[in-house]
Amino acid sequence: MNKIALMYHDVYKQSGTESGFQNESAFQYKISEEEFESHVKEISKYCVNNNVDVLFTFDDGGISFLTIIAPILEKYNQKGIFFISTQYIDTPLFLTKKQIKELRERGHIIGSHSHSHPQNISELANSDLLEEWSRSKKLLESITGEEIKMASIPNGYSNERVALQAFQAGYDLLYTSEPSTKIIKFDNFYLMGRYVVYEGMTKNDVMNIATSKSKRTIMHLKWSVINLIKNILGSHYSSLKTKIYPRK
Repeated sequence: MNKIALMYHDVYKQSGTESGFQNESAFQYKISEEEFESHVKEISKYCVNNNVDVLFTFDDGGISFLTIIAPILEKYNQKGIFFISTQYIDTPLFLTKKQIKELRERGHIIGSHSHSHPQNISELANSDLLEEWSRSKKLLESITGEEIKMASIPNGYSNERVALQAFQAGYDLLYTSEPSTKIIKFDNFYLMGRYVVYEGMTKNDVMNIATSKSKRTIMHLKWSVINLIKNILGSHYSSLKTKIYPRK
């Protein structure tokens, strides 16, 4: 089974300081309202004309999920999958409990992005991993009144232990940052990859992800190299990345 899922973070009107995390590494994933709408418009047209689905997923839990992203998705008859790091609920630049509930009532899907958004979740002990996933799940369920079955892994640090503890906590679908269309099944658990969208990516760039197998193959090769470097450097990777790719 194959499916294309796009991974977004925050969308802004004037600058990335309006929503979500404010650390240097976060800004490369924030895109403008105009860019985002152009993506959604083109992808939606493609989906209708070709009878296919492309998923729009969003990580972190910034306030732009409700103020900018949801209205644009709804304008083009799309629904989002919103993954929320629950420690930041009701804090500045992030969603409130009431706003999360409103997103769900408007037909969007709510999932977990861990509780505290660890820098490198793969370095945590199994007990701490289970706590991250379980605590977030319970908080979101108390807000939505529904069982939360989906989660996404923060910062792309995925391994077997991270996945197993998520499944142990009660999730049945875990999204990674691996650029892949494959949905991998383990017993009753599923792993699904996503294609990350960066600042400056045009509608043509995003359409190439949806339509070009060769483009997706190149993205996966690049990811494999980067993932190898991340595994070698561990938490030092993020600080190195911000030096190589400073905020514009």
